[in-house]
Amino acid sequence: MTTEASSDQGVWVEKYVTSTGTHVAGHWRNKATSHGAHAADDTSAGKSSGSPPPHSGVRTVQPAAAATGHAALTGPQPPASRVGDRDGRVAAGLAALRKRREVLNSATPSPGHGDQARCSSCGQFRGADHTCPTPEGLPAGKYGELKGDDRVKAMVADLEDSVRAVVESGQLHRWLDAMASNGLTRWSANNRLLAAVQMLQRGEGLDGMHMMGFRQWEKLNRKVSKGAKAIWILAPITRRLIDEDDDGNKTEKHRVVGFKGVPVFNVSDTHGDPLPESPAKPAPGEATPGTLEGLRDRVGQAGYSYEEVEIPGCRPEIGEGTLGYTDPRTKRIVVDSRLSHAQKAATIAHELGHVHCGHVDGDYDEYRKHRGRMETEAEACAYLTVRARGASREQSE
Repeated sequence: MTTEASSDQGVWVEKYVTSTGTHVAGHWRNKATSHGAHAADDTSAGKSSGSPPPHSGVRTVQPAAAATGHAALTGPQPPASRVGDRDGRVAAGLAALRKRREVLNSATPSPGHGDQARCSSCGQFRGADHTCPTPEGLPAGKYGELKGDDRVKAMVADLEDSVRAVVESGQLHRWLDAMASNGLTRWSANNRLLAAVQMLQRGEGLDGMHMMGFRQWEKLNRKVSKGAKAIWILAPITRRLIDEDDDGNKTEKHRVVGFKGVPVFNVSDTHGDPLPESPAKPAPGEATPGTLEGLRDRVGQAGYSYEEVEIPGCRPEIGEGTLGYTDPRTKRIVVDSRLSHAQKAATIAHELGHVHCGHVDGDYDEYRKHRGRMETEAEACAYLTVRARGASREQSE
C-alpha cells in the first residue's frame, strides 16, 4: 500500500512493500505521466540515454547521465514506435527522479510536513532529532562470540543479505559515503561493508570511520580504549609456494588459501595523538595529481585504448549529453576532449566500472534487461574511485 502527497512538483509516494515482498523506496511521480515515471524509474537509474555515437549497429557503452554524464550501453534499436514509447517513459522517469533530487537537496519544506525537509541520505523527513533508520533485514553483525571457520562462514553469508538490505532501503548513497571513508579505502568492498554493518548495528554513526588493528594504532601513538569492542573483518590466509620451470628456474609466489576473521577498532574507540591530516582536496573542476594518468593507464591494462574527441551532443558546461562511451568491438574508451579534469576522471572511472563488472561482455538485450543495476554498479565504481582520490562528496556527486 502507498501513501501519496500531492504538490506542484508531482506526487510523492512513501516507501512501501509490494505484494511480492519487495521493499520500494519513496519517490516522486510526475502527475501527468505517473505510470510512465514509475515504470522508467527501475530501468533508467537516474540517467538519460544521451545521443548515440556514430557506430551503427554496434553495441557500445554510452554516457547516460543528465546529472553526471556517464555511460549506458546502446545497440541495434527497436522499431520507431517502440522507441518513442520507451523514450517517453524514460523521460518521465528522469523528470520524476530530478524532482525527487531537488526536494532531497533543498531546504524547502515538503507539503504537509511543516518546516521539515527531506534527508539527502535516507529520503525521510528530517527534524531536529532525525537519524537515518537502520535498513530492514540488515544482519545483526555479531561475530565476536563465534570462533574460527564459524565466524568466517557467518561473515560471508551476511554480505549478500547486507547488500540486498542496503539497496532495498533506498540508502545506497549513504552507504557509498561510508565505504568511501578515508580510513577504509585500503580495504576491499566486502570488508568496508562488514565494518559499516557492525557500526550501524551498535548504534554508531557511519561518518568518518577509520579502522586499524591494535598494533597499527600503536604505530600512530594511539591506544585502544579499555572496554572497546572490536569490529571484525576478513583477512586472507596465504602460503608461500615455490614454482620451478623446465629449466630449473625457481620462482617464489604467495597464494591465498582461505580467510580468517581479524579484529580492528574504529578511531572513536582509541585515544592519543591526532591522526595525520587528510590530503588536500582538489579544486572544483580539477583532479588530484596523478588521477587522470592512473585511470588512463588502467584503461590500457584492461585491454582498451583511450581516446579524446569532441562527441556530438556533449554539453560539458552543464554535464549533459554524451560525455564518453565504451566500444567493446573496437576496444576503445572515448571521452569528450572538452571536459574538465574532474569530469574526465569520473567518466573514465564509470566506463572502467562497466568493463570490470562485465557489462560489455554480454549482448545488448542482456543490458536492456538489467540497465538499472549495471548503471548503478558503474556509477558506484566511479563515485568510490574519485572519492578515494581525494574528491569530497559535493565534488563527486
